Amino acid sequence: MMMKKLIIMFLITLMASGCGNAARETANVPMNNNNIQNSISMNQIRNIQIQIGSRIFQATLEDNPAVEEFLKKLPLEIELLELNGNEKYYRFNERFPTNDTNPDIIRTGDLMLYSGSYFVLFYKDFATSYSYTSLGKIENPAGLADAVGSGNIKIIISN
Repeated sequence: MMMKKLIIMFLITLMASGCGNAARETANVPMNNNNIQNSISMNQIRNIQIQIGSRIFQATLEDNPAVEEFLKKLPLEIELLELNGNEKYYRFNERFPTNDTNPDIIRTGDLMLYSGSYFVLFYKDFATSYSYTSLGKIENPAGLADAVGSGNIKIIISN
């Protein structure tokens, strides 16, 4: 009987000791400030603003190679040309990496890359058969169609 109690106490002590070490190891893991800073700055980079006249729209970008190249160009002041009454576009001189897919439906505020060189800002919903690489989207596109108007526009994109 005494031997059983000793064995049980030994096992309990052994288990408690192992859990305690695991808890201490977790508690003693140093915080890596670089990882925290990188996470914060990547989040800040992925959030951009698009200024159209006096209106500022917040946008969130995707995590893909096209966006990585696009971010290297910021800040940008560009003129977008009107197309089809639902989108504005700008043609870059170089091509970006692509991963084109057909989204079937374009939503107001979608930011896309067409044919590797065309930055496209969509300001109306519509069905599409075209393929694009998604760059991101405007978070709250209310008033976007009014802000862009019916002609060509100058915009400023910054992070």
